[in-house]
Amino acid sequence: QEEKDNEIIMTAYGENGEIRKIYTKIFDDNNTEIKAYLNDKLEVEIVGENEKKFQKKYYPNGDLKVEIILNDVDKTYLRKAYHENGKIAEDIFYDYKKGSNYEKYYDENGKLLKEENSKKNKKIINSKKNKKLK
Repeated sequence: QEEKDNEIIMTAYGENGEIRKIYTKIFDDNNTEIKAYLNDKLEVEIVGENEKKFQKKYYPNGDLKVEIILNDVDKTYLRKAYHENGKIAEDIFYDYKKGSNYEKYYDENGKLLKEENSKKNKKIINSKKNKKLK
């Protein structure tokens, strides 16, 4: 572990020769930034800004795999996941204050497979095979 200018760098070595480096930077306003690399390729980045947290995960080729936004003030959670071809795989949103959410799932061609929406304990499911209200 080494430290320089509000940055901490940790390095770990795997059994198969892989090298993982984690860079953590803490700013004067207590915001943070974390980046993790596997064999010099960006694997994960997390940014904390006040009450919001952003996270991104990447495929080994560098393409975006998952992005997440958490908002502690609004009590919301947003997650988008992508197939390796770049098309969206999941689109998920939760609003804990309002008690509502939606979840959408897609195939590798971007075609909607399943959609769920909830508001105050009522669940609506839409899929190619199934449409019902609970």
